[in-house]
Amino acid sequence: EIDGLDVMKPRGTFYVFPRYKYPIPSGELAEKILMEKHIALTPGSAFGKYGEYHFRLSFASSMENLEEGISRLRDFFSSLS
Repeated sequence: EIDGLDVMKPRGTFYVFPRYKYPIPSGELAEKILMEKHIALTPGSAFGKYGEYHFRLSFASSMENLEEGISRLRDFFSSLS
């Protein structure tokens, strides 16, 4: 769980598509996360107008990498609150 994110459990895939509550366009958000936390994700806007304020993130990695990535995302979103 990360404050500011709403995530549905994926069904049959290795991606999540969280919605975030902050008024930052998804392209800008993706760039900030890449530059500040070194996490590459796809802006939701790449999937059409209804994807804005979402991002897509793959979890096809080791548990160690996933735990580190979630920790970095938690730090990023807590800095926005």
